[in-house]
Amino acid sequence: MAPMVDVTSLIDTTTSEGQHLIVTRGIRPPGIRVGIHIHHWGGYTCVESGVITDFVEGKEPAVFEAGTCYYMPADTLMSAANLGTEPAVLVDNFVIPYGEETVNVVEPGWDEAVIRDKK
Repeated sequence: MAPMVDVTSLIDTTTSEGQHLIVTRGIRPPGIRVGIHIHHWGGYTCVESGVITDFVEGKEPAVFEAGTCYYMPADTLMSAANLGTEPAVLVDNFVIPYGEETVNVVEPGWDEAVIRDKK
């Protein structure tokens, strides 16, 4: 369990409706997953390269290959893992109210994983 690496901001702006548009690109290394989390406002992830397995509460795990995108429903427990052998390059897209977080990780041990990853 660890955060994505080499995360870069692609877009950080205000929409015509006054919402915060955030688009980032990052890498999920092989064998790594994000902690169980929710997105209060939902969002989309597009897989640029590699393969990602998405685990969403109430659904069967889904595999997304390069060139595909998937929706992250609001207020639903989920996690995503790179179960492949190559790094997965992901582009995350969120439209949220200003001042809100894109993700809320609820899995115990996440804070320690983030601290360990920054060392």
